[in-house]
Amino acid sequence: MTFTVVVVDDEYWIRSLVCSYLPTEDEGFVLLGEARDGIDGLELCQRVNPDILITDIKMPGFGGLELLEAVKKMSPDTQVIIISGYEEFEFARRAMKNGVLDYLIKPIEKSSVRKALFQAAGILKEIQTEKKQISEMQNKVQRLENIFSSSCELPTIQDKRIQRALNLIYKNYFRDISLDEAASEAAMNPNYFSECFKNKMGQGFCDFLTVYRLQRAAELLLNPELKIREIALQTGFRDPNYFSRIFKKATGHSPSECRNNNVDIESLMRGTVTELRTLTEDDKQCACRDTLVKAGEEMFEGLQQTPPKR
Repeated sequence: MTFTVVVVDDEYWIRSLVCSYLPTEDEGFVLLGEARDGIDGLELCQRVNPDILITDIKMPGFGGLELLEAVKKMSPDTQVIIISGYEEFEFARRAMKNGVLDYLIKPIEKSSVRKALFQAAGILKEIQTEKKQISEMQNKVQRLENIFSSSCELPTIQDKRIQRALNLIYKNYFRDISLDEAASEAAMNPNYFSECFKNKMGQGFCDFLTVYRLQRAAELLLNPELKIREIALQTGFRDPNYFSRIFKKATGHSPSECRNNNVDIESLMRGTVTELRTLTEDDKQCACRDTLVKAGEEMFEGLQQTPPKR
């Protein structure tokens, strides 16, 4: 990684001295240019947008503090190092207020310049890393939103009774929802509701709710501050161990593997939809008798014990 530098000072010999103190290109620093006053320095910064600005604080006309303020307004991430023959508190206070990285007093030493530059490089690396992480997170969230819009947040169902049951799932998936409760929400007999729901949605009520919960769980895995146990509870799985088992059965990855091995969330989400639906379509044992968790356990445990009916 290379960091670009601009040096501004009204005294030629000081500019030359500072430039001679710069680390080499092999060490990751490149001098983009020099300027003899604040006006020329600002024009140069506007043109080349350096990573690091080294400027004298007192120059004719447009001084170093004015240059600092203008550059920070233009490019907040630019690291600024002030060099000055003044130890006045007001200069230092104003410089620090505007985000100056270091305040070097003349006569400056090579070690001080190099130390400040490498400190600036460290800060810039952190900023770039943070921006990259934010960008990656935004991309993941956007992909999730696209997936949810096409697979989770289903189009409006013409049957308003089934739509009421879907709304119940979308708003309450984090708690136990029984088939009886969903049927009551739809104002239908439980057996008739179960049949209608499967006809409309292409899968049973328990299957649909489990898929939706797992999708939401995969979304929460993007948040590194949430523990697996917390994710399980927040998505309606009261037993974290059961959650991990069913998550892996549906996606091919445990929640921890998904998070630690940087599994592609988009592929994972699509896999959750397709693979889990394939599994559950062949299973006829799901009854949703007490709670969804119990029903889900029967549904998936039955896959290994009972062959699908023909």
